[in-house]
Amino acid sequence: MHLWTPIAAFAFVGCAFAQRPANVSVCDYYTTVLLKNNTAENQLTHMTLLVNTVVVGNYTKPTVENVTWPDVKVPGILANGTVDGKNISLLPFFNGALASTNRGGKGGMKVNFLDDGGAAPLLLNKAANGVNSKQYLQSPEKNATFPIYSGNPSQYAVHKYMDLSAAEFAYFVQQVGLAARSFGVLEDDIALVGKALNDTFGFKCSANTTVVEGQPSAEQAICLGKGCPVADGGHHCPKKETAGETSDEPTIYALSTAPGRAAIAVIRVSGPASVDIYHALCPGKPLPQPRHAALRTLYDPTAPSPPPQSAILDSALVLFFRGPFSVTGEDLLELHVHGGPAIVRAVLSSIPKCLPPSCSKHHHHHTSIRYAEPGEFTRRAYLNSRLSLPQVEALGDALTAATEQQRLLSVRGCASSRLAGRYDEWARALLLARGELEALIDFSEDQHFDESPAQLAASVATQVRALRSSVDAHARNAVRGELLRSGISVALLGEPNAGKSSLLNRVVGREAAIVSQERGTTRDVVETGVDLGGWFCRIGDTAGLRGAVGSEGRKEDVGVVEMEGIRRAKERAMGADVVVCVFSVEEDPHTGLPRLSLSPEVVETARECMSQGGQVMAIVNKSDMLRSSSCTEQQQQHLSAIRELLDLPSERIHFISCKEAAEASPSTSSPDPGNLQSFLSSLISIFKEMTTPVVPELEDVAAPDMSIWQESLGATERQRLLLEECSAHLAEFLREVEDGEVEMDGELDIVLAAESLRAAATCLAKITGKGEAGDVEEVLGVVFEK
Repeated sequence: MHLWTPIAAFAFVGCAFAQRPANVSVCDYYTTVLLKNNTAENQLTHMTLLVNTVVVGNYTKPTVENVTWPDVKVPGILANGTVDGKNISLLPFFNGALASTNRGGKGGMKVNFLDDGGAAPLLLNKAANGVNSKQYLQSPEKNATFPIYSGNPSQYAVHKYMDLSAAEFAYFVQQVGLAARSFGVLEDDIALVGKALNDTFGFKCSANTTVVEGQPSAEQAICLGKGCPVADGGHHCPKKETAGETSDEPTIYALSTAPGRAAIAVIRVSGPASVDIYHALCPGKPLPQPRHAALRTLYDPTAPSPPPQSAILDSALVLFFRGPFSVTGEDLLELHVHGGPAIVRAVLSSIPKCLPPSCSKHHHHHTSIRYAEPGEFTRRAYLNSRLSLPQVEALGDALTAATEQQRLLSVRGCASSRLAGRYDEWARALLLARGELEALIDFSEDQHFDESPAQLAASVATQVRALRSSVDAHARNAVRGELLRSGISVALLGEPNAGKSSLLNRVVGREAAIVSQERGTTRDVVETGVDLGGWFCRIGDTAGLRGAVGSEGRKEDVGVVEMEGIRRAKERAMGADVVVCVFSVEEDPHTGLPRLSLSPEVVETARECMSQGGQVMAIVNKSDMLRSSSCTEQQQQHLSAIRELLDLPSERIHFISCKEAAEASPSTSSPDPGNLQSFLSSLISIFKEMTTPVVPELEDVAAPDMSIWQESLGATERQRLLLEECSAHLAEFLREVEDGEVEMDGELDIVLAAESLRAAATCLAKITGKGEAGDVEEVLGVVFEK
C-alpha cells in the first residue's frame, strides 16, 4: 500500500540501459553500467551518492563518459512535502529533535551521515545473490566505512528509529524512487526497490527477521504510526501493546444509537485508550477475543477494588475490535447496554473518569478521553483508509434515507468503493497523459521524438475526449442522483376549483390542503413530502391560475392577495422537476352539458416549463361528470384537445375523479377507483425515467457495465461541481489542441496544454480527498459535519 508509483516513463539521454538480467542484483548492475567497474569501492560510491540524494535532494553527480544524467527533481526527505493532502516533515528524525532509538535498540546512537553515522534504513543491505555479490560486501559488519557499523550489531540497533505514519513512509519511499530515477534506474527496478523497502520496513509488529546474514533477528519496521498496516494481524506486537495506533490521538466515545428510551443502546469507544477503558469498567475480567461478544458487568471506574455491588452501572454485551481491523481503523470498544436513559447517562459519564494514570495499566499515558465531535468516528475511518471520501458521503445518505430508492442509492455507495476507484482511475489516466506531454517538455531539445508536439497532443486528445465523455456522464448522473436524494419536485398547476387540493389529499392520504367549493381557497403553495413507489417527491399544491378574463370570457375579479398567490404558483411550477396540469370537466352554464375547461393561463405556463426542460403531464379531473353513454368518445375529444395544446403523448394524459377515489370503500367493485392509481403509475414512470443513469457511448465498449453507471447516481452535489470543473479543464485542453493554439515557432503550446490536464487532475483529487492540504481540510469539514 506504500509503494511509490512512477508518474510516467522518461527517456534518458545516454542512460537508455538495457533491461537488467534477472540473475544480477540491482546494485551490481547499475554500478557496472554507470561506473564501469563493479568493485566494492564503486558500489560504496554509487550507494553514498544515491543516499545523499534521497536525503538532501538533487546531489552532485559524477562525470561519466557518454552518460547524461536525467533531469529529475528530487526534493529529498529533509524537505517538507505532501502525500494524499497530508503535510509531511521528516526533518525531526534527522536533526536530533527525536530520539535515535528503536524498540529494544540503544538510545543516542549516531546512525546517519548527518550525525556522523551511517545511513540505514536508506541502505537496504539485502544480498541479492548471496555472499558473492559485491552488494553483500557493503553489509554493516563487512565494511568499516561507516564506523557505527563496525563489529557485529543488529541492524535494528543502528538504523535511525522512525515512528512514521503511513503517509510519512510513503513520502520516504517516494524520495528513494525519485533519487533512483535521477541516477537512470529503470522503472521496473525502481518498483522492485520500492517493494523491498515496503516489505522490510512498511509493516508494524512484523516478525523479527535477519536482513543481513550474520545479524541477530530483529524487527525492522519504521512505519509504526497512523495508517500503517499491521503484519500478521498483530500477532508479533510487543506484549501489552495493541495493534492500533501508537499515537497521542484522543480516545473518543459517543452514543451510537438514537437517544431516548429503547431496549438496547450502543456506546462506542475508539482510540488508543480503548483497552484501558475496558479494564477500568470491567476490572479483573480478560479482554474479549476480538470480534466476539462477551457478557460483562460494568462498574464505576472510581470505585475501590474490588468494586462493591453499589458500583455496578449495568450488565452489558461487550465487543472489542482490534485496530486497524475496525470501522475506525483504531482499537474500538462497543458497549451494548440497556437503553434506559438513566443507564445510558451513567455509563457515558463514567467513561471520561477512566483518565490516566489512575485507570491506565498500559503505555497510553498521554492519551485524553473526550466525547466525540459530530462525524468524528467517520472522519477517523476515512483518515485510517477504512472508507473512501465518496463512501463517507454515501454513509451520510444512508443515515438520512427515507425511501426505497434513497436506500438503494446509499447502499450502492457504502458497500462499494468502485465510485472512488473510478475517480482514481481517471486521475491515473490524466497522470499518464501529463507524463507524455511533460516528457516532451523536458527532453524535446535533447532527444529526437517520432512524433511532433502537435501529433503527440492529438494522440493524448483522443484519450482525453473519451475521458471527458465519461466525466460528463457521471456529472449528469449526479444531477439525477440528487433527485433521489433531495426528492423530485412536483407542482400541481390548474385553474381555481379544478381539484388540485383534492388530488393532493388523495395522493398523500390525508387532509393536507383545505378543499372548498369556494374559488381561490389556496392562496399560497402547500408543500407536502410523500413516498411514491420508493421515490421521494415534494408535491406543491398551488393557487389557481386565472387572468383578468376567465376561460368563459367573463371579467374576473382578482385581488392583490390572489395575484401574489398566482405569481408564486407560476414560480413554483417553473422550479419544479415535474408539472402536473390539472384540468377539469365542468358543467356548461348555457347548455348544462359537461365540457372540458382549458385555462389559457395554465397552458401558457405549462409550455414555458416544457421549453426549459421540465417534465409535464396532464390530468382531467371530475371525469365522473362525463355521460356514461358517450364517455369514451368525449375522452378522445378532450385527449385530442390537450395533445394539440401541449404536444403530450397519450400516456401522459389521464382522466381521473378525485370524488370517486374519496368515496371508494372496500366493497367498491373497481380495482382503481377514480383511475388514481393509473395516474400515479404514470407519474412514477416519469420518476424512473428521470433517475435512470446516463451511459455514454464509448468506442470498443459493446455492452457497458450498467452497475458502474448505477453507482454514479450516488455522486453528490459536491462531486458534481468538481466533475463539471474537471470537464471544463479537459474541454480547454481539447480546444487548445483542436484550435491549434501555437507558439512563436509554430508548434503547439505543450506547457499550456499540460497545465489544463494538471488542473483537471486536481479536481479529481479533491473529490477523493487527495488534493492540496488546505482544500482537503475544507472539504472534510463540510462532509463530516453531515
